[in-house]
Amino acid sequence: MCDSMISSIVVGLITGALSSLGVAIIFYLLGKRDATALQLQGHLSLVGITMERCDPTQKGPGRRGDDGLEPTSHWLGCMIGLLDRTGFGKTAAELQPIKKEMDDLLASFDVTDEAEKKRRKADWLDRIAKIHSRQG
Repeated sequence: MCDSMISSIVVGLITGALSSLGVAIIFYLLGKRDATALQLQGHLSLVGITMERCDPTQKGPGRRGDDGLEPTSHWLGCMIGLLDRTGFGKTAAELQPIKKEMDDLLASFDVTDEAEKKRRKADWLDRIAKIHSRQG
């Protein structure tokens, strides 16, 4: 009778430990996923804010010094590199065409009218908002 009681206690302890470990692993993985998603949301919010500040009618430094098209394009390239290095390569690849369009606009800056520059900025903002909403 004593052997049966001890083995029941041991089985109960092992079962409890294994189920606790399983629950801990599941909640760790869920927390890690949520933290990663939150990190990406922060990066994309910063991209949106920076793009909102961009003055596409200014080629170099704009009214606030760092909001012209060239500094914003450079900043976006830096952010794309950061996203790629930190495991968000898919999002970096989605932002890359916007960076290319900004560089193309820089190359044709003097022959592009202001209305077209503003239209492109609105398009970039819309595309960034769509990327942001898919990640949330």
